[in-house]
Amino acid sequence: LELRSSTGSVLAADYDGGTGLDSQLSYTATGTGRIYVAVSAGSIFTPNTGSYRLTATRVEVVDDYAGSSATTGVVAVGGSVTGNLEVLGDNDWFAADLVAGTRYIVSLSGRDDGGGTLLDPLLQVRSSTGALLHQDDDSGVGSGSEISFVATTTGRHYFAASGYDGAYTGTYKLSLTTPPPDDYA
Repeated sequence: LELRSSTGSVLAADYDGGTGLDSQLSYTATGTGRIYVAVSAGSIFTPNTGSYRLTATRVEVVDDYAGSSATTGVVAVGGSVTGNLEVLGDNDWFAADLVAGTRYIVSLSGRDDGGGTLLDPLLQVRSSTGALLHQDDDSGVGSGSEISFVATTTGRHYFAASGYDGAYTGTYKLSLTTPPPDDYA
């Protein structure tokens, strides 16, 4: 299943994101105009034939968390939160108050490690002004993300959850912990 622009360029594609081997796409239009749906079966190496049903549904999306410092999302040290990236390009921010000199571990999990349905989580740590401090893709379990860092300032920080390159939607779990104390100096 492919969505194509009026000039034929691919806007979005899926091969088995629905139930079983069915295709399913979620697409947010960036403007007004005509787009085309292309349907095919198999590949040039293993062609298939058969009938299909094509369904399109308009969905009003309500974002669970803002992708800015205006977020209502909060994660406590030692806690976790869950969220949903409802549309392609969505990102959700969570606030936490951190202490300078303290090491924190923040992780973002999705499908590979049982944290949700998100295929390729991307995690960012941001300052109180929203400046990017750290970013990770794939340092966690499977394609999950994990960042270990020492806070350089005391106060509000943000953790941004998204799909790699804005290309994925789905549910996730974000966790914030401090490692156990060092047993030997």
